[in-house]
Amino acid sequence: MAKKKVVTKTCSQYKLKLVKQQIRDGLTPWGGMDNFVAEGDQVLLKANLLQAKTPQAAVTTHPIV
Repeated sequence: MAKKKVVTKTCSQYKLKLVKQQIRDGLTPWGGMDNFVAEGDQVLLKANLLQAKTPQAAVTTHPIV
C-alpha cells in the first residue's frame, strides 16, 4: 500500500500574503504548486460553506482563502 501524505498548516493571521505562502508550502511534499497549476491556468478553489456566519465565527472557510 502506498504511503499517504497529509499536511496541516497554521496561519496566525488571515493576511493574504501569509495564506498564499502557507498554501504553497503545504503543496511542497507533492512537488509544489507548479506540479498542479501552469501559468495561465484558471483554478477554482471550492471553499467550505456550511452556514451564513461571519468569518470570526469560524464556521466556514475564511474569505481571504
